[in-house]
Amino acid sequence: MAVTPEDVALTLGDSCPDPIPSERWLMWISDAEMLISAWAVRSGYTVADLDSAQVEYVVREAVALKVKRPDSATQVDVAVDDGRVSRRYESSTGQITILPEWWELLTPTTASPGGAFSISPYYAPDTSSW
Repeated sequence: MAVTPEDVALTLGDSCPDPIPSERWLMWISDAEMLISAWAVRSGYTVADLDSAQVEYVVREAVALKVKRPDSATQVDVAVDDGRVSRRYESSTGQITILPEWWELLTPTTASPGGAFSISPYYAPDTSSW
């Protein structure tokens, strides 16, 4: 996992601040990677089980989302003399957020088919016991 602040800036495109606050973004990148690692362990995977390109995508997008909506404020007004600037944010938690569809993207597809409600096209005796 080698996401850099420059990768996040590229994801942001025109909405990227100039200059890039690298140290803060590096911390957010580290936070996103830590959240993904903790999720993988809780889900019974290792980080090595995850597709690295997908992990990098999720980290970039999560940090870009944090940059776009940095805190939980819904509206910020700044007035100086006759000038006024107002910025409205959509809902934000004020922390690194990984959306449900990104968690789904990260879930490895190495799980074997079948499960509690699978149907077998042929008869095989049950091997498990209650």
